[in-house]
Amino acid sequence: MKFQIDQKKTFFLIFFFLTIAFVLLPNFWLSLTGKRNDSSPFKREANQFTSSCKRKDAKGIYRLFNPTFKKEISEEEFKNYFEDWLRGKRMKRVETKFVHITGLTAQVSTWIWEDQRNYQYLFANWIKTDSGWRLFWLSPILPDELRYGDGEIKERKDLLLLAIERALEFGGFKEKFPQFTLPKKIIFLKKGRPEEGISLTKKGNKIFWLTGEEIEREKEPPPYYFDFGAIRILDNIATVYLDIIPIKGEEKFAFRQRGLQFQFKKTNRTWQFVGYGAQW
Repeated sequence: MKFQIDQKKTFFLIFFFLTIAFVLLPNFWLSLTGKRNDSSPFKREANQFTSSCKRKDAKGIYRLFNPTFKKEISEEEFKNYFEDWLRGKRMKRVETKFVHITGLTAQVSTWIWEDQRNYQYLFANWIKTDSGWRLFWLSPILPDELRYGDGEIKERKDLLLLAIERALEFGGFKEKFPQFTLPKKIIFLKKGRPEEGISLTKKGNKIFWLTGEEIEREKEPPPYYFDFGAIRILDNIATVYLDIIPIKGEEKFAFRQRGLQFQFKKTNRTWQFVGYGAQW
């Protein structure tokens, strides 16, 4: 009888721990690897991307892009980019190495193996639209100078201001990069872009827009200056990239270049901050 009771207890304990493992292990694996172990719609789309890469199918990859991209960049143009990148490369195996989902965006790294030792690297940036997960950017297949999703200049200025306010006045940079401190003089890099010239309004902090040469001539430069990257507007979703760039020679400020993606969604004709995306 005692054996039967112990046996029941043992069975119960095994069942209990198996249940805990079933619930916790997928999340534990995700925290270690960044790979989702589920059948989410994003995983299905990512698998379609991998399959199209294996087949060297430019059309199949193009179909996975967001509607704004397909509206502004033709299939033939993308096919040319893809074939230029593919030229001279062997493709023995395609392997997804890392998946990281951050709010409305996801980053997927894919290795294209040419043999047992050599591989080519693909970095796919995805975005969650109203119609599901869609390709947002594909590097190094798409050239850095390629533009799409520009929208109107006024809208880009509004989005840039929202991102700067979130980063500097609402502590976005401090939240993501604890060693960050807001310098007394806020300098943004001036390159002659139409979005330049805006300034912060909520706390009276002034932005100085200076060229690279003007920054170098600063007598008492701050530890770093700022710059913005692509501002992309995809219907009711938008992203803005901001960079923190250390000023050379300021060795006492040990801070490597950092960057953060800001995500926005339009509700009732107003852009609202919804979260952070990729950071580097």
